[in-house]
Amino acid sequence: MLLRTLCALSLLVLLFVAGCGSNPEESAQSYDKDMASGADARVVAPMSEPAALMASSDMVRGQAAPTSAPQQRMIIKTANLNLEVPDYAAAQADVQRIATAAGGYMASSNVYEMEANRKSGNVVIRIPTAKFDETIAAIKAIAKTVQSESISGNDITEEFYDLTARLENKKRAETRFLEILRSAKNAKEILEVERGLMEIREEIERMEGRKRFLTDQTDLSTISVSMVEPAPVLTTHPNKFWSRLTHALGSGFERGMDGVVSTASAAMAFIIMVLPPVVVVWVLYKVMRRVRRKREEQGEE
Repeated sequence: MLLRTLCALSLLVLLFVAGCGSNPEESAQSYDKDMASGADARVVAPMSEPAALMASSDMVRGQAAPTSAPQQRMIIKTANLNLEVPDYAAAQADVQRIATAAGGYMASSNVYEMEANRKSGNVVIRIPTAKFDETIAAIKAIAKTVQSESISGNDITEEFYDLTARLENKKRAETRFLEILRSAKNAKEILEVERGLMEIREEIERMEGRKRFLTDQTDLSTISVSMVEPAPVLTTHPNKFWSRLTHALGSGFERGMDGVVSTASAAMAFIIMVLPPVVVVWVLYKVMRRVRRKREEQGEE
């Protein structure tokens, strides 16, 4: 009886030790695996196409935007130079030579004749933007004096790349219109698609023209050069008093002669206007007097 009781107690102790010796982390890991397997099962569960598109778009919005390649800056550079040059013709030739050496060309040229045979004018050149600074330095080197200088840069990067993106969208729309046109079934559909296709192509041509213009303006910079020959230097007598006196006498004589000429002109005009009526009146007076005298002599007889 005692032996049977001891065996039963030993069996209970062994069962208790086995229960306590089990590792709780293994249970937790197995639970995590079960949860993970359940989650994986939920993730890989098939979704409908609209739901998949919405989920993918949400995931894209939730993610950070990928870093795009840096955009090249699109800057329109212009410069205006006002120069005093010893000889206008030679300076104009030098500016044209500098523009050609830089890979550019002369866009326009104007020349004017001023007092004392002085010349002035304006030359506009287009040169590659990479040669902008050195071209300005070369032009300034031919001047006697740089009277003024202004340089400006217009950043059109945002407009250019926005125009590029809109142009690509228009071309995709054109492709879609062509696909629809091939599958059109009646004349009404064909006319509607062709009308929309024509509008799209007009917008594409307008955008491509604008893009070509912006590219030309950024690839080639514009430099406007205004040039004028120096004014002649007036020579003065060493003795300022006699120089001033001579100048005053000369000016007085010229003014006096101008006054005499003006007076003579006025007198001639007065004579031309007044003399004929006076002569007519005098002749009439003489005739009337002679007629009266004859009448008196006849009356006396």
